[in-house]
Amino acid sequence: MRERNRRAAMVHIQDVGIELFEKSGFATTSVQDIAAAAQVSESSIYRYFGGKGGILVWEPLDSLFEEELSSRLGLLPILRAAEEGFAAAFSRMDSAQRKSLLARTRIAKRSPEAASAVLAQFQADADELATAFAKTLGMRRRTNPRPALLARVVLECVDLALDRWQASGRPTLGLGGRASLPLLVAESFAALRDLPEL
Repeated sequence: MRERNRRAAMVHIQDVGIELFEKSGFATTSVQDIAAAAQVSESSIYRYFGGKGGILVWEPLDSLFEEELSSRLGLLPILRAAEEGFAAAFSRMDSAQRKSLLARTRIAKRSPEAASAVLAQFQADADELATAFAKTLGMRRRTNPRPALLARVVLECVDLALDRWQASGRPTLGLGGRASLPLLVAESFAALRDLPEL
C-alpha cells in the first residue's frame, strides 16, 4: 500500500512537472514551481526525484521494461530479447503513459539542460543493462566490453524509435500505422541487423 501511494504521488508530480515544462520551458521551471502546482513540499520532490531533471527522466514503466526483458534474456539472443522486450513493453502502455513519454521526449529535444538530464539517465540505464547482459552471457563487465557495447546499441535503437515516433506527427500505437512505437522499435533493430558494414 505504501509503495502504491508513493508511486501515485510520483506520477502526479511528474504529470504536473511535464505540464509546466511544456508550458514554461524546462530551464525556467523551478522545483518550487512544480511543488506549488502539485501541492507537495519541495523536499518531497527532492526525496522522490533528486531534482527537476529526475522528474523528466523517471520512467514509471521501468518495472514493465525489466519484466519484459528479463523474461526473454537467456532464451533469445541479446539483441532479439531486447527488441521483443521493449516492443512488448511499449505495446502495454496506456494512452496516458504514451502521452507522458511523448511529452518527455519533446521536452528533451527542446532544452540543453533537459537533454543533459536524459544523457545522464541514458548512462545509468546503459550500466544497468550491461550488468544484466554480462550476467546472461556469463562475462565479467570489467574485462569484456561486449555487454556495455550491446547495452548502448540497444538503447540507441530504442532512442531512434522514440525520435521517429515523436517526429511522426501522429504518435499512436495504431496497429498498421507507421507511427506504431513497437513497430518502430522493430524497424530500428532490423536496420541494425541489416547493416552491411557489420
